[in-house]
Order: sequence, then C-alpha cells, then structure tokens
Amino acid sequence: MALVEILTEQQRKKRGWKRVFNLLLVASLLIVGVYLYVVEQHYQISKWHTWVDNRGQQFTAQYSTILGDALAKQGTARLEPIISNISQQPGVIEVVLFSPDGLAINNDTWLTSQHLLYNHRDSSPQIYVEELWANEQLQGYLRITLNRQHLIQALMPVVQASYRPFIIAGVLLLILGMLAGRRFALWHYKNR
Repeated sequence: MALVEILTEQQRKKRGWKRVFNLLLVASLLIVGVYLYVVEQHYQISKWHTWVDNRGQQFTAQYSTILGDALAKQGTARLEPIISNISQQPGVIEVVLFSPDGLAINNDTWLTSQHLLYNHRDSSPQIYVEELWANEQLQGYLRITLNRQHLIQALMPVVQASYRPFIIAGVLLLILGMLAGRRFALWHYKNR
C-alpha cells in the first residue's frame, strides 16, 4: 500500500513538472508569436512604407534628371518619347509635365490629384512631384503617379532577405529553449 502511495506521489510530481514545462513552452511560443506578429508586423509595415517612398522618390528624381538634360540639349522636341517611355514603365499610372506657372504641357487628359487618387484607389496610387531644371533654370514640374502595390511587390525580395536572419535566429532560440527545458526536466526527474 505504501509503495502504491509513493508511486502515485511521484507520478503526481512528475505530472506537475510536466505541466510546468508545458506551460513554459506555451508561454515562450506565445511571446515569440506576439513579438513576430505584432511588433515585427508594425515595424515591417512602417519599413515598407519608407522603402516604397524612397524608391518612388528615386524613380522621380531619376526621370526628372533625364528630362532636364533632354530639355537643356534638344528643347521640347525630345521630351515626348521620354515621357512616353516613362509612362510605359511597370507601375506607372500617369506622367504629367507642368510648366512653371502650373499648366500641363504634355497631357491634355491629366487628372487632378483627387480624381487620380479616387479613380485608381484599388492600386494605392502614390503621387510624386519633382522640379525640372535645365540650364540652371526652373523649367517646370514632373508629376509621376506610381502604383504603390507594384512598388511593394518589387521590394518584397529585399524585405524577405532582411528579415530572414531574424526568423532563423528566433526558430533556433525556440529549439534551444525546448531542448534546454527538456534537459532540465530530465535532470530534475533523475535527482528526485
């Protein structure tokens, strides 16, 4: 009778430690999950917005430089093919060239910002405006409207590559924590 009571007492202790270990495992999984889902998701989204915005500004600055050089060298005759080339790039919704007084030069069917944003709301449009300089004089403004979703998709490999080490490190820490917890549980059972 006493032996049965001792065994049940040991089994009860064993079950208690098993529960503690399982609770610690679940708690660590929850902490890692909350960290990856809430903190990293918020950080990742803000980082995406920054990267997308920087990419759009680089794109606009690059084409305003090309247009400014073409305007300085050959006048307005060379602008139309360049603007046509810009508007055919993937992710470009609209390209409008404005004179310094604000009148559209190359596009008679251009839309105001409100109409543009409303008409293309499904593609999350982003409007960028850059000054157009030629011969050290302001010649006008270049307005490019880009498809934000296209920019995000183009940057996805960069985002994934930057987060891959953190995800691998998190998984390795989780595995090491599970192994250490299991070792501790086995050691504790032996010494009881």
